[in-house]
Amino acid sequence: MLRIWQIAAGDGARDYSKVFLEHDIMFMSPGSFGPIGENKDRYYANNVSKEMVQQIANFCSEPKTGDYVLLRTGKRVLAIGRIPDHPDDQYFWSDAFGDVLGWDSQHCRRVQWETGLINHLDSEQTALKPLFANYKQQRTITMVHEDRISKLLQGVSFPKRSLRPLPTVDSKELSSRELGEELFAAGLANDSVERVVQTMERIRRLSKWYEKQADRKRPSEHEIVAHMIAPLMLGLGWSEQLMPIEWNRTDIAFFNRPPSSEKDYQNCVMICECKGSGSALEPAYVQAKNYIDKLPLPNCTRIITTDGCRLFMYKRPGDHWPEELDPIGYVNLSSIRRENIYPFGTSGVKTLIELIPWNVMQ
Repeated sequence: MLRIWQIAAGDGARDYSKVFLEHDIMFMSPGSFGPIGENKDRYYANNVSKEMVQQIANFCSEPKTGDYVLLRTGKRVLAIGRIPDHPDDQYFWSDAFGDVLGWDSQHCRRVQWETGLINHLDSEQTALKPLFANYKQQRTITMVHEDRISKLLQGVSFPKRSLRPLPTVDSKELSSRELGEELFAAGLANDSVERVVQTMERIRRLSKWYEKQADRKRPSEHEIVAHMIAPLMLGLGWSEQLMPIEWNRTDIAFFNRPPSSEKDYQNCVMICECKGSGSALEPAYVQAKNYIDKLPLPNCTRIITTDGCRLFMYKRPGDHWPEELDPIGYVNLSSIRRENIYPFGTSGVKTLIELIPWNVMQ
């Protein structure tokens, strides 16, 4: 009998389906307390709920060779996968996935993903109606028991191919000393290095404190600007004169010379749009892009979006901003990695260096 699973590649605030597809993998968080089998007590001791621990345990042991997996974002299925043959059918824990858009997702399974097979779902999934439209809420991973879906997948044939390779990036988390050395080697002045490292340590402490608070509405957008992003940008070399806060409804605007008025549109080179902690940042990019086009800001070539810990940087490649989200930089301010798993080709250190005034103003 065909066994079918569904798994979410993120939530409304994060979408890492491209990582699943690029590396024929699926993963779950939290994973920072080690492989689940011998470390359940550590997860409970760190306030991971019993329900989540059980979900992870099921993820590790229940999907078997030949089972089908539906990869979804929200309620829409993007690909159909199959658990491969032994030995690639086994659970493994990998710290390479210790930071996937801010989530510690080290619990891993291999899956042969095929986007070309979703046409088998056409009778139940359309442009206006996703496959799981009738579901009010879904866990990250569950078995699918609906006959309508089972019937759609009967006779699906997977092409014979090797699994796509796992990532080979150096995703080691940098200590404060290592971060300072890397920033200095990249050209940041000694005094700026010290300010940035001190600011990063403050952000780490503050982020952990916010996580433990009962008020889940904190930090607000204003707190993120005041306590996290503005100090970071000052450390990187920006001055207060060049980065007015709430200029023309932008959270922070960055200028190549002190702005003379609210209508000094020509000299704005970058804007930052902040959202509350854990918020979806895709709308923040669209919002910032609309500000730039509406004012307009003809020389604004960079956008920063952030929720306080995650920070994305976008660069205008020509005269127009791309519609598709394609960040050129990403840094997790509470856990900087030498190289990021995703967005592909980005580095926390290189992202910080790209935010230095003379790089933005070029």
